[in-house]
Amino acid sequence: MIDIPIKIEANPLIDRMVAPHNLVSQVVTDENIGLVVNDLKVLYQLCFVRNGIYNGNFAMHHSQIEDRQPLNIFVTHLKEIVCNPVITNKTKATVDSPEGCASFPNIPPIIVQRSNKIEIDYQTVIPDPEHPEDEYCVKLSEVKHKSLSGHEAKVWQHEVDHGLGKLIYNLEEKHERSEEHTSELQSRQ
Repeated sequence: MIDIPIKIEANPLIDRMVAPHNLVSQVVTDENIGLVVNDLKVLYQLCFVRNGIYNGNFAMHHSQIEDRQPLNIFVTHLKEIVCNPVITNKTKATVDSPEGCASFPNIPPIIVQRSNKIEIDYQTVIPDPEHPEDEYCVKLSEVKHKSLSGHEAKVWQHEVDHGLGKLIYNLEEKHERSEEHTSELQSRQ
């Protein structure tokens, strides 16, 4: 057998990831949204980057790349920008949701209880009509309302939890942590 050296390059986007933390994210306003336009691009790109055992992510929250003053904003792999999400209604009965998290790239998914249907209010980012040619000149939309179910509802709930400073490993109740799981959590905090 011929030994062919393979060099795997580290992805600089992964370097933007911060250690998991429990900071509650700040409300996004027209005054601070322009500060994170580049971060929104990074969050979207991170949805498609292999990180540990995960080939990509369905969404990424600003708190995963900012540990000083995270904003309550996330980007989905479908290019949805979601600001200041608030769950206004959800099913009382929950379902098992197998979930992993990019903040813990080497820990396998665990079962978390989630509502299968939610109602959510949020804002998004729109170009500032006074400066349509400048991609960095943006503002918040009016509040939108969305009904979500199934996988999409679970993804959005996961990201809302990030904004509240909650991580899935704080939410687990029945999952027994292995020694490897516990050391990974401790090394990332």
